[in-house]
Amino acid sequence: LYTVAQSLNQRNVGEDRITSVQLWHALADGADHVASAVALGFSYAEVDKELALKYFVQASNGDDEGPHQASLYNAGRLLLELNDAASSLAYIRACATVEKNYPAYETPAQTKTCKEAYELLSNQIMTKTTPGIEDAIEMFLYASIDDVPQENTKEFTKWSKAME
Repeated sequence: LYTVAQSLNQRNVGEDRITSVQLWHALADGADHVASAVALGFSYAEVDKELALKYFVQASNGDDEGPHQASLYNAGRLLLELNDAASSLAYIRACATVEKNYPAYETPAQTKTCKEAYELLSNQIMTKTTPGIEDAIEMFLYASIDDVPQENTKEFTKWSKAME
């Protein structure tokens, strides 16, 4: 069904596109089909960002084995557009670090894009905004792409106490 929906969508004819979205909904909503959730995310990205976000988040969870890397990035991108910098940072960081926990789900080009986006977003937050205390606390968890501080260090002990 996914392939049929994709073919219908590529025809770019009104009724065919509607049918393709309906088929993707049946697959994504009923069976958590990752590729259909991704397709719905892209289908809604320009017309309904919150609905697109829902499907990118669903797809980002991937299958039982690991996450869908591009959906992590797109969820982060949409969260930023919806003015949720902390959540955006979290998703983009997750995208940039897929290779650590799920190397089979990592695409080097996507990882590079996510790392660049993470650095850019982090720099913008540090230099162009003054987050409130709640925003700063939320972003603290995602402040380092390199898992700093490292376990079993003085800094890690202080960080752990601060998080309690």
